[in-house]
Amino acid sequence: MLLEEKLKQVPTSPGVYIFKGKRGNILYVGKAASLRERVRSYFGQYDGSLKVSLIRQNIADLEWIATDSETEALVLELNLIKKYKPPYNIRMRDDKHYPFVKITLNEPFPRILVVRRVKRDEARYFGPYADSKSLKEVLRLLRKNFQIRQCNLPLTGEENLRPCLFYHIGQCLAPCTGGVSRERYMEAVNEVITFLEGHSEELRERLWKRMKEEAEKLNFEQAAKLRDRIRALDRVIDKQKVVFTEPVDEDVISFTQREDVIGAQVFMVRAGRLIGGRHFLLQGVGGESREEITSSFIRQYYQGELPPPLVIVEDVPGDRELISRWLSERKHREVVIRSAEGEAEEELVEMARRNAILALRAKLEEGEMKKRKAKESLESLRLALGLENLPHRIEGYDISHLKGDQAVGSMVVFEEGEPQKSKYRKFNIKYTEKLPDDYAMMKEVLRRRIQRGKKGDEKFLPLPDLIVIDGGKGHLSGALEVLLEENILPPTIGLAKRLEEIYLPHSPEPLLLPSDSKALHLLQKIRNEAHRFALTQHRGKREKAAFMSALEQVEGIGKKRRKMLLDVFGTLEELRKASPDKIARLAGVPLKVAERLLQVLNKETAEGEVENA
Repeated sequence: MLLEEKLKQVPTSPGVYIFKGKRGNILYVGKAASLRERVRSYFGQYDGSLKVSLIRQNIADLEWIATDSETEALVLELNLIKKYKPPYNIRMRDDKHYPFVKITLNEPFPRILVVRRVKRDEARYFGPYADSKSLKEVLRLLRKNFQIRQCNLPLTGEENLRPCLFYHIGQCLAPCTGGVSRERYMEAVNEVITFLEGHSEELRERLWKRMKEEAEKLNFEQAAKLRDRIRALDRVIDKQKVVFTEPVDEDVISFTQREDVIGAQVFMVRAGRLIGGRHFLLQGVGGESREEITSSFIRQYYQGELPPPLVIVEDVPGDRELISRWLSERKHREVVIRSAEGEAEEELVEMARRNAILALRAKLEEGEMKKRKAKESLESLRLALGLENLPHRIEGYDISHLKGDQAVGSMVVFEEGEPQKSKYRKFNIKYTEKLPDDYAMMKEVLRRRIQRGKKGDEKFLPLPDLIVIDGGKGHLSGALEVLLEENILPPTIGLAKRLEEIYLPHSPEPLLLPSDSKALHLLQKIRNEAHRFALTQHRGKREKAAFMSALEQVEGIGKKRRKMLLDVFGTLEELRKASPDKIARLAGVPLKVAERLLQVLNKETAEGEVENA
């Protein structure tokens, strides 16, 4: 159907619209209160926006998804942007994966962990902690004074085990011994949560009250422990900057722009104290207003974070009320978005702006330094291999399989010395001989890659300036044979793992570079990345095959349902942990079929445990 005809069919309901390019690639995802009105605005009178101009030039197709409300459209838009990363959408990129503190509330006796990713589970996450020293001090305080367990034992409260060293040095309540009730343990956990939520003063008052009560009962040892806990808490409180006289909870957001890059700074204020900050870079910003940038950032940031009751911004977005409704639903209390009011808030916004400028400047300088180092490595590699030109595009190849089963080939791409993960490609090996042959598999992968490039497939263009094969002389010979057959001969080498020998065409002896060589370090990085990517894809393929195989024997689970279950749960372990109700609800499987499925899976697990005993 022609685009003009599709425009006539766009409904007036709320929803999400998707603009696609000539190859079916997604260019832009947007939400609208009225799909028809919003979509047609792109094809009306030109408003001078760079983004609209680029979309108009490249759009070839249009799709839409109608929703029941604007809030549903907002959530769907966020999920689609996160999944497809359209080039003309503003995309938030954290400049680091800062660590979080995780409290495993989904366990009977929760633990304290440090993690880099926030998952959608029943645990509580606190952070991120940009200052590693601050995080270490927080963990030391928690472990020493609140005695939360550090082991990963699956405790139920019925165990009677010997306590570990942490119990003997006073850093664990030892629920594994059965000597502490879950109520007493959860009391300590809740105190930790109160502290991490930023309500240090409230926790201090509670501990002070308990200390006095223990002293009055003549429990001086317990009172002394509470006293030490209060002193440790005071040291942390003293280091937090007081910004408000009232115990307010709020986030302050500011932006700065340098050339075509925008940096965002978030300050987190809890109980009137500035407890941390976080910096982000924004991509895909093309002529949008400050209000649009603010709107997009808030929606993406709070998709993974629970908001405080107040969010202060410099430029209030036009869809503030919609975003506030969405955040309020997630927080289960009112969340307000507004500009700064009063001297204290204005000073905090100004401080956030200054920090955004400093962080962006440092990030850009870091990027320039990385480019210089990458260029030096490429020049070192050119000289070491005797190449005429700098290898601007380098491709690395590896094979991963288990005795020939589920074989996968990997192609990783480095441009200007840096990995380009969106250009990585995997090859499901079609080699069918009984005995595994790595040389034949590598030849198959290279032949398929070269032929796709020669046919003009943009996913395999341009051809590489250098090919790096994970392997020795045999792997290199096979690769050169394919390249000669295809009449394409880019410089090609093999890198063996044993002594890091570099095998070159027409050279009887391998090249050995010094261990501190920048050229060798770059080749190792490419080889290791090709190996990692191949192994990851191979494991994924094996897990998928095991998943599908386990489900084939369950009556009522056909091909479509197997795929749906795989998409929803991913692994057999996650599927086993789910309840029949959850399986039925998320995967559209009848409840009786879900119950039968779990019976089969749990029976297999029990039989496996008996065999391994």
